[in-house]
Amino acid sequence: MALRNCPRERLYEEILIPALTFARLELADADEQSIFRAIREIVIKLASDHQSPLHATDEGKSFVRGRILGCPAGDKADELAL
Repeated sequence: MALRNCPRERLYEEILIPALTFARLELADADEQSIFRAIREIVIKLASDHQSPLHATDEGKSFVRGRILGCPAGDKADELAL
């Protein structure tokens, strides 16, 4: 899969969130922290590259973009998932 051409939603759902889950459940703490740092850098890069308009269209449908406030439930993985 070419990640540069992948929709952001798909990148989050199919790559980043599963990587966070794997890191939290399967890796030692030092490796987990390394994965979290890498994912944080990716998320920051994605956010800086994406300049979303207030109004957007999707297949002829118009909608207004908004912001959602979230609070991480437990740890760094939850924080990054937001």
